[in-house]
Amino acid sequence: MKLYFDHSSEPSRAVYLFLKYNNIDFEPVMLDLWTGENKTPEYEKINPFQLVPVIDDDGFILTESVAILRYLATKFNAADHWFPKDVQKQARVDEFLNWYHTNIRKDGLALLFYKFLTKMPVAHLPQIPENEEQLKTLRANLAKSVKFVDEYFLKGKPFIAGDEISAADLLGYCELLNQELIDDDTYLSNANVNAWMKRVASKLEGYLEENLAVLEKYKALYAQVSQKSE
Repeated sequence: MKLYFDHSSEPSRAVYLFLKYNNIDFEPVMLDLWTGENKTPEYEKINPFQLVPVIDDDGFILTESVAILRYLATKFNAADHWFPKDVQKQARVDEFLNWYHTNIRKDGLALLFYKFLTKMPVAHLPQIPENEEQLKTLRANLAKSVKFVDEYFLKGKPFIAGDEISAADLLGYCELLNQELIDDDTYLSNANVNAWMKRVASKLEGYLEENLAVLEKYKALYAQVSQKSE
């Protein structure tokens, strides 16, 4: 099985970590999104959406991180806590996974792209002008999503579905982790969400090193270009 991915892609990171954590054998195929390696005609034949992650399981091509995680959990009989058999716990996981695409992911990506693309050009993406009002709006949108994670999805529970980590926690964690690239403290300033992020990280201890190393590289790059633009 091949995994086409980039460590800087939040959903890619989630699938990669799931494979590693569950000792599922796979061949990693790195694509550099920042230089547009996902935009080549060769990759378009594999995934016409030209996004990551994608798995190729002996000719079975599957896109979209949630679908991939469900497929892997089922095929390789992963521990129940990832996608619980308990109908109410599974409903909580599904609820978050349906919500997060147009909330925590959309808002997080919007702020990340704004902060990067006002500082530096990225291959196939245009550099954009800084706009203080737009920045305030983007931060407010992300803060609202983080508040929903705190007050609705967690509600005093250690994890979204209860006492154990699930696919919802994995994808949510990977999404918010990217805010550290741009030194944004939106989730860090929310004590409950910050504590949840640390709990998820502790569950993934021993599997995060490669991801964190790539994030540190981009964080250093962002700091460098930010200093030049001041």
